Amino acid sequence: MAEKKKSSWKTTVGGILMGVGTPLAAMGEGVYATIGVAMTTLGAILLGVSARDSSVSSEDAGVK
Repeated sequence: MAEKKKSSWKTTVGGILMGVGTPLAAMGEGVYATIGVAMTTLGAILLGVSARDSSVSSEDAGVK
């Protein structure tokens, strides 16, 4: 059985925010587009800040 890799909830949430926010932002103008831009921005910030968690070693992440 394959060993499950550790993952970070922060990067998962950041990816979901960006994935949902991007099509909303592409809607042009209006409330949904504004919300989409905010979601995409917050998702990118969250991903950038937490892309590498100190609690996950290189071995755990499958890098080494």
